[in-house]
Amino acid sequence: MNCKTNYSKSSLYLATLFVAVLMVDSHASAAGGWNFRIPSFRIPVESAASAPCVRNSTGTKSHNFSFGNSTVSVNGGFEAEASVASSGCSSPGASAEVGGDVNLDVFGIRRSLLDAKAEVSNDPDGSNISLHVEIGSNTLIDIDQEISNKSWSRSRNITLLSANRTFFVGGFPVNVSVSVGAGMSADLELKASYPVEISGELGAWATGSAGAYLSIGIARAGVSATLRLLDTELRSSMSLRSDGRVSGSVTLSVEAVRIKIRLVVDVRNWRWRWTEVGGITIVNYSRGSYSRNLLSL
Repeated sequence: MNCKTNYSKSSLYLATLFVAVLMVDSHASAAGGWNFRIPSFRIPVESAASAPCVRNSTGTKSHNFSFGNSTVSVNGGFEAEASVASSGCSSPGASAEVGGDVNLDVFGIRRSLLDAKAEVSNDPDGSNISLHVEIGSNTLIDIDQEISNKSWSRSRNITLLSANRTFFVGGFPVNVSVSVGAGMSADLELKASYPVEISGELGAWATGSAGAYLSIGIARAGVSATLRLLDTELRSSMSLRSDGRVSGSVTLSVEAVRIKIRLVVDVRNWRWRWTEVGGITIVNYSRGSYSRNLLSL
């Protein structure tokens, strides 16, 4: 009796479960079928930190000079600049530049003694080197190329100018002539690949001589002249890295300058001896040696 009762209860449970499954299945079919969603999990991934943007820019640093007076003078200037934006910046790149020019004026005649400029650059478009050097009217090098390095060494001497002017001394017309020789030397290393660099030296100098002439038999003219017009050197050791770091310097040194021209006129006295009757100083200028630090990176 008990066995039958347990069997009946079990059958009833199974029937009830079967009906429940049918109801759920029909409900799921009406709703468009079973929809099982597997939970998704995001695994955090550590991203590498982006490189910082480092910028360094010096702006243009220059030194101008003028030696002498309006009759005989030397004037000019040198300059340098550098800038770099590291690889972490939106517009990375580096550029450096050094150069200068020197002019000479004698008796109203003006000549270019030196005109020089060196420039290197590196940006996403590539590397470029530009170098231009003139002494007097002679162009020694003039390049502008998409290259990564350039070495250049040269030395040159020229006669820059000859000029003359008449001065009256003691009532006598005296013709004064001045001749000036100039020279330059360079030993440069330019790099447009990192580290971007301009290193080496660029020098220029000028010296002169003077003479006097008086075409009168009873008088003579003499000239005392010292023409150390210029002796200067520009030295560079600039270095710019892709991470924005910079190092080096650009310095200018100028040796002592002495520009002096003095005229005298002698005439014969009644004893037929030479006696000074007049003298003038055309120019009398001096300056000691000095140096300037244009850039310190």
